[in-house]
Amino acid sequence: FSSFNVRRQMSNGGTDRSKISQHNASAGCFAALLSDYQEMLVHTIRPSGDKLDWSTVRDLRLPFWLRSDEKLRQISEEVGQQMYRDSKDILKSAIFFVVAGKKRTLMNLAAADNTDSGKKFYKFLSGYDFSSDRG
Repeated sequence: FSSFNVRRQMSNGGTDRSKISQHNASAGCFAALLSDYQEMLVHTIRPSGDKLDWSTVRDLRLPFWLRSDEKLRQISEEVGQQMYRDSKDILKSAIFFVVAGKKRTLMNLAAADNTDSGKKFYKFLSGYDFSSDRG
């Protein structure tokens, strides 16, 4: 769990990112995968009451070790929401809403986006039936 402690120290301003070795990150990821306390790990790494962002999820390799599909969907939705709030670009956050299975939320955000790319994306989403094999 050394990479989790390093991540926590980094958020407190204690450790430089360049000092984290790939070996430690892989060992922490493997330990988390085998852990029976994954919910507790996710709770520990979450910033105090905040939503997780993509850089945190990516640095901790959370999608590789979290075994709960439902929890992974929730975290994916959180990341998508946070990314959309930060960038206001629906295309940057779309993949996270797709992974979370939140097509309705994605369509609503695309409909509210008045940029050309947002309008095209909304037209794409509303023009296809993604529930069938044929699309």
